[in-house]
Amino acid sequence: VTGTKFLVERNEFLSAGRDKVVIIWDLEKGTKKRSIPVLQSVEDIYCIPGSLEVVLAAEDLLTLWDLQVPKQVKKVTLRSEITQMESQNGRIYCATIDQNLLELDAKELTLQNTVVGNNDEILDMCMVGESYSHLVV
Repeated sequence: VTGTKFLVERNEFLSAGRDKVVIIWDLEKGTKKRSIPVLQSVEDIYCIPGSLEVVLAAEDLLTLWDLQVPKQVKKVTLRSEITQMESQNGRIYCATIDQNLLELDAKELTLQNTVVGNNDEILDMCMVGESYSHLVV
């Protein structure tokens, strides 16, 4: 398992990994509700608030999936492999293997901003501050 997310409002938990499957778990019963083959290894997962739409990250690929249907809605290939992914306020922040930070719109998967530079090896990222307005790497 390489990516997990809680869906508190739905009382569900999502897990995904390199086995190319997203699993929806029932938190009350502690049982698997559904397995969805997504046909790509998954390194991280982000849930669009208020829906069963998720963004999956693997290598240089971001895909938007509607798990309700289930089907792939959108696919975007980036210029470099993703090493970390964080999200907040409708934005996805990706660290890449070539030490850049990318800011993307979570729903459209469009690039909003790039921070280029020697950011060294980024091992983890998280959002902090009032309204989670700052990215710490």
